[in-house]
Amino acid sequence: MLLYQFEDLLWGKKKTRSTISKSIKNEVLVRQGYKCYKCRRTLPAVKHFHHKRPVSKGGKNTLANIIALCPNCHSKHHHKQRVRKADRKARKTKEPWDIDFKF
Repeated sequence: MLLYQFEDLLWGKKKTRSTISKSIKNEVLVRQGYKCYKCRRTLPAVKHFHHKRPVSKGGKNTLANIIALCPNCHSKHHHKQRVRKADRKARKTKEPWDIDFKF
């Protein structure tokens, strides 16, 4: 435990995230009518709460920054982000066979 506290001081990073309060979760569910933000289907028993602006980029656990998603839409959203990131990275590096020869 002491090692983690030292790392936090050294790197200025916080190792844990604060949880979203039940009152915020309930308000989000009521606001959305207990439906998924993306597909608009009724939310199942297992709900995922997603930050519009990621916590890593300064997003907070506020009503304006939280949406409720079904597990399927939540995983699709994050998978799409990973694919886009990989595509951007791939476009930066050109393979030898991608060279455009002009005659």
